[in-house]
Parts: sequence; structure tokens; C-alpha cells
Amino acid sequence: MRHASTPPLWKLTDTIRGKKRRLHVEHERAYLAFFRPHLQVQTERAVPSPIFVAALLTVARLRIVRLPDEALTVNDEARDRIIRPIIIDHWRENGGRVPAFGGIKGYVLVLIAGYAGFDFGLPFSITGDRVGAMEKVERLGEATLGTRRGDTQLTGLLKNSPIRVIRVSEDR
Repeated sequence: MRHASTPPLWKLTDTIRGKKRRLHVEHERAYLAFFRPHLQVQTERAVPSPIFVAALLTVARLRIVRLPDEALTVNDEARDRIIRPIIIDHWRENGGRVPAFGGIKGYVLVLIAGYAGFDFGLPFSITGDRVGAMEKVERLGEATLGTRRGDTQLTGLLKNSPIRVIRVSEDR
């Protein structure tokens, strides 16, 4: 039996759904307000391993390449000429790998903010050549680190530390 002042379960469920919907819309508005076109590095693994590396350095720092303002204000052909050396340099500087995510498979120039975890961008190869038309691109997740569930105080702890690629030679 239900107490007289307790609302029915369906009302509680509707209230929770409404709150989740409002939070989702607020999150999307905030994302749109701060969105800036960028290169997203496409890697062998979508889920980092070990995950604590991605949490300490941040997924965004590992898999997003910021672009100069100039690349965002010129025509498509000039933009592609600017982006090509950025891609080649990024691939070379990182030895074709991203810590915790594995080998670099390609890049996507994310140009348009979408909705519900997806944006839209142009795919590029590791040599900086455009390899297709505009496509739907899944936004990157976020790895968090703390001392207990829901705690994020250690996330990004090393986000300003330099990342050095250690290469192991074949003869060892």
C-alpha cells in the first residue's frame, strides 16, 4: 500500500527522465559554446590501456591536435595545405603512436559540432591527404582518476608534463 503523500512511481520516473534530458541539453549547449574545429587522432584502440595513463594526461591532450586560427579562416584548399604538415609532424613526433591508445590510423578534421556525442569531420591519412567526404565522428570519451568512485581530483594531474616517446631498438 502506498502512503497518501507518496507520488506514484510513474510520476517519479517522468521527473527523473525530465531531469536527465535537461542535463543532457545543458551539456550539449556548453559543448557547442566552447567547440573549436580540431584534428582528432584516430587510433588502434578506442579504449585506452592502461587507462590511468589517459586519465593522468587526459584523453583530449593525447588525441586532439589544436589547429592555428589561420587554418580555420581560409578556403578548403588552403586549409588542407596548412593541415598536411601538422599531421605529418604530429605523426613523426609521436612515432606513429599515442600513449595508451596504440598506433595512429589516421586523423579527422572535426569541423562541425553535432549532437548526442557525435560531430562531423573530414578524414585524413597519416600522410596528410584527405581520404573521404564529411563523416559522422564520435566524440572522445574522458578517462577519470580519483581515490574513490566519482572522484576526479587526480584527472589531468600530468596534463602539463611533457610527453616523451621512448623508442626501443630492434637489436635489444
